Amino acid sequence: MRLGVAIAAVSLCLIGLSMADDVRAAIRKTTDIPAQALVSALEQLAKDRNFQFVYVSEDIGKVRTAGAVGEFTSEEALKKLLTGTGLTYRYLDEKTITIVPAASTQSQVKGSGGTSSAEQAGKKSASDTFLVAEVDQEQTKHFEIKTKPLADALIEFGVQSGLTVVAPKTLTTGKKGAAVRGDLTPADALGRLLKGSGLSFARTADGTIAIQAIVTNGPVQASAGESGLDGDSTHESKLEEVVVTGTNIHGAGPGVSQVITLDRVDIERSGVGSTADVLALLPQNFGGGPSRTNFLAPTPGTELNLTSGSGIDLRGLGPGATLTLVNGMRVAPSGFGSFVDVSNIPVTAIKRIEILPDGASAIYGSDAVAGVVNIILRDDYNGAESRIRYGSVTEGSQHDVRASQTFGTSWDRGNALLAYEYQDNSALNAAGRSFSGAAELPGEIIPAARRNSIVLSAKEQVTDNLEAFGDSVLSQRSNAHYSTFFGGQPFFQDSRADTYTASGGLRLTTARDWALQLDGAWARSKEDEKQGALGTPTGGAPTFTTRDDLGSLEARADGPILTLPAGNARAAVGAAFRKESFVGSAQSGVGNVDKSRHVQAGFAEVLVPLVGEANKLPAVRSFEVSAAVRYENYSDVGISTNPKLALLWQPIADLKVRASWGRSFNAPRLEQISPYNNFGDVATVAEYGGPFQPPFGDPSAIILTDLTVNPKLGPERSKNWTAGLEFSPAAIPHFTASVSYFNYDYTDRISYPTTTPLSIFQDPAAYADYTIFNPSAARIQSIVSSYLPGNFFNFTGMPFNPPPVFAIFELGTTNLAAMEESGLDLSASYDHPAFGGQLTMGVNGQRLLTLTNRVGTTRTVVHLLNTIYYPTDLKLRGTVAWARGGFDLAAAVNFTSSYQDNVDTPQVAIPSWTTIDARLAWRFDDSWRLSPLRDITLSLSVQNAFNRQPPQVSTANPLNSLGYDPTNANPLGRFVAAEIQKAW
Repeated sequence: MRLGVAIAAVSLCLIGLSMADDVRAAIRKTTDIPAQALVSALEQLAKDRNFQFVYVSEDIGKVRTAGAVGEFTSEEALKKLLTGTGLTYRYLDEKTITIVPAASTQSQVKGSGGTSSAEQAGKKSASDTFLVAEVDQEQTKHFEIKTKPLADALIEFGVQSGLTVVAPKTLTTGKKGAAVRGDLTPADALGRLLKGSGLSFARTADGTIAIQAIVTNGPVQASAGESGLDGDSTHESKLEEVVVTGTNIHGAGPGVSQVITLDRVDIERSGVGSTADVLALLPQNFGGGPSRTNFLAPTPGTELNLTSGSGIDLRGLGPGATLTLVNGMRVAPSGFGSFVDVSNIPVTAIKRIEILPDGASAIYGSDAVAGVVNIILRDDYNGAESRIRYGSVTEGSQHDVRASQTFGTSWDRGNALLAYEYQDNSALNAAGRSFSGAAELPGEIIPAARRNSIVLSAKEQVTDNLEAFGDSVLSQRSNAHYSTFFGGQPFFQDSRADTYTASGGLRLTTARDWALQLDGAWARSKEDEKQGALGTPTGGAPTFTTRDDLGSLEARADGPILTLPAGNARAAVGAAFRKESFVGSAQSGVGNVDKSRHVQAGFAEVLVPLVGEANKLPAVRSFEVSAAVRYENYSDVGISTNPKLALLWQPIADLKVRASWGRSFNAPRLEQISPYNNFGDVATVAEYGGPFQPPFGDPSAIILTDLTVNPKLGPERSKNWTAGLEFSPAAIPHFTASVSYFNYDYTDRISYPTTTPLSIFQDPAAYADYTIFNPSAARIQSIVSSYLPGNFFNFTGMPFNPPPVFAIFELGTTNLAAMEESGLDLSASYDHPAFGGQLTMGVNGQRLLTLTNRVGTTRTVVHLLNTIYYPTDLKLRGTVAWARGGFDLAAAVNFTSSYQDNVDTPQVAIPSWTTIDARLAWRFDDSWRLSPLRDITLSLSVQNAFNRQPPQVSTANPLNSLGYDPTNANPLGRFVAAEIQKAW
């Protein structure tokens, strides 16, 4: 077991106890260490002689020793163990010895086991293998570290911080440390120092800070707010003292919310070409949300996706129930305000994506019902990077071209990033897919799209205590689509989406470790769409234009409020103001609608550590409580106050237990409460077929179906709670497994009383509140005059003067529906050296237990789980990767469980769907410094490597005309892409 544990260490192992003052005294003791693995022999000697050994695992992981049996001094025993191994030792200080290859020793170590004086051992120096800086305890200090080689910067950090830092020189060679200046905690200072280095840090039980390479294995669940310098954690740390998604407190989140993190390595290894494609791989993200591949799916919200954008739909609760942020800031929505289009954000500009799959309106306000997706832009890149990518399906003609250019720079007090990305996707035609062979032609399953995006991001440390920051994203995407689906006439659809986002702010830190932050943002999403029958001149087609604007201003403060035995209690308070507006024109600028509102908010949050290392108890190693509340006042829909309470209990070092409860809400979209959403039609009873219940017996009677907006719409509301375990056994370093239960009770959902007037004809009594018989002519005229041009349809075949109307069905939206969902999030991750490189493995999944909906006046419970166009009960993504030097190989397995096609009669089983992705990359590193290939990375990726076709569904029902379920499968088939990347 000890040998296995040592081999599993990421880059180095620390064993033994602290050295005693007589570590080199000439005292002989009986030593009985038989021949065995050197790792376990050193551990035995360390315990016996009170040593601490530090070594690189790959240097000695497979080495065996002949042992040491007899009367030996400490140094004699160590020399005996190292005889014939090709290794020697060096004193780093009077309490630490490093084991290194004999060839790497210099004047400080002679022969196979040279010694050095105590005076020499006490000096701080940089050896060939390790850089060491030794001082006192961790505390807030003033740092002044200029940009310099990382080796020198780490030594300077050790001197200024009061910490012992150990780093393999192989990790620091050729890298620079970022400038650090100001009154900072060591965690913050070291995080800033390591920006852009690809390195992380962790604290061992004896207080040593170990520098290590960032190792990822696909989606990894990390606790919000955990610091690499807290307690005796040996896991990968956060690189900065930032606000983690799910809290307003810098550097000290509640630690209770499972945050799924996709970092830069995960994004690269996924092998896909856009931000939307990266997030589509996440099991918690239901494919029924708006996207380029399911814009024809019969699911709520997709009919609003006129420009083929891509939104996030966590848990399948609807795209409006997921809050999407960029650098923690709101951006303008698309699709009539129904979702944030993530396809406009260039994937090359992303540092990491944090996904909080839990209700969070107590922190963020509206929309954060199912959770939050926070896209964080790169702020740590130095240099220039050019990329070009070409991908294509192996059957058919669909292709994808992406080109990008990134510039990044940093200076003593700041950094800046400029990134441009171009992407061109061609259409995928139904004729090229056997499962869609029954679809009417022409029919494009995926429309063509072309996009240009630019990102600009910058930070500046104006003074020691004041930081300024700003970001801007500009994107323009055009789409072209030709189809004949659902028995209609062939049509074309041309659209364009333009998005603009600009945000910035100031952050001031005080001597009492309080931070004051003021930030603001402005964002716009403008969409234009032309649609008409094939053959219609483009200029003569009607144009639909919508524009969503958002402006926000927020001020907050956070810091310690009380010193407790377990640590500082911390709090955050703040206030926010936001203005939202929606402008829409029905066609060619006719019938403009302009709707706006303002939102005022106040919020507070507190984190209280009740038990910690200083006062731990049996079965209570640590215990934290966090609470948050947010008040929001909408000028049009009223007030909503939402609390959240969370607990973190650590009974033993290896186990954490989490629980949370909270309320969330989702305010109605402006489009939902504006005349833009007023629709209506008139038709005779005969148009609906029959037979019908009285009083609908006259087939010539005229029915007016009115979908006028309800001005009294209120917010949708949710109660949610979670409970979970995270297991990180010390016996298996870098292994973590977690399971988390979630439950949503989502009520007052905005819905139509019925999806079809047929329900009223068949059960008039159930819909009496929504039916007006023999209305007056004045009332009819008032309703019809409220419709914008093009929003009223006459199916009677006669002029509408208006004629006598027998009944009005008032079927506008109302807060009527309710949804309940429960399930489990599952994850595991592990990494260790293997085959001369680094092996990483992981799995992330979602297991749904229930998903029901109650709609209409009858409130009938409908079971949605495992039915067509809704989530299945199990989705998994498993990943494995192996890297060595410039070589990187990654593979992933995606699994979607079987379910039922309940649209067809009788119901038909839809089988499970499993696909495999892979990526191979090679980087020409510094060893190619005399070659023009230096700093070039070549990669080849394949999605759905075995070309698994999506499970076919019946096309007998008009809803199934595509031949497959676009919400639970992708029609592309095997997709192969090659990319070349050059760093300048």
